[in-house]
Amino acid sequence: MSSMSFADGSHGIIAGAGGTALYTSNGGTTWSAGTAQISGALNAAADPSTSMAWIAGAGGDIELSTNGGASYTEQSTPTTNALRGLSAPNTCHAWAVGASGTIAAYFGTPSVTSISPGTGIGNTTSVTITGNCLSGETAVDFGSTAATTVTVNSDTSIT
Repeated sequence: MSSMSFADGSHGIIAGAGGTALYTSNGGTTWSAGTAQISGALNAAADPSTSMAWIAGAGGDIELSTNGGASYTEQSTPTTNALRGLSAPNTCHAWAVGASGTIAAYFGTPSVTSISPGTGIGNTTSVTITGNCLSGETAVDFGSTAATTVTVNSDTSIT
């Protein structure tokens, strides 16, 4: 095994050779095999929350799990160099380092879960957008109308 990371005292992941990805939800008493897309070496693991997990390895691959490590989907990265270290401070951002001085970054796809108020938006109404991975956003449009002021409060809120 190459790397281990825990989100809390119960939920953790392990990355290893041959695409080995393991996860636990009981503090490591038992481990289950996750389904990674990488078949080569998995060199790094990061577990920023009980539901989200990141792994990285051979070929510049970074993968994201949204179910605690049970299965992963490959994320786009700008490199094919082996990645050997991984840091993910939250569920929307991951950075990996590797061979030949490689530094690769992944920023999650923004999604909106609610808008308040949902109707009756006028020129002077304040609107709160709630979602995920919103911290990189710089503009908001309501149909063809651009918001005049955009304040990113966090990864989950824009006003």
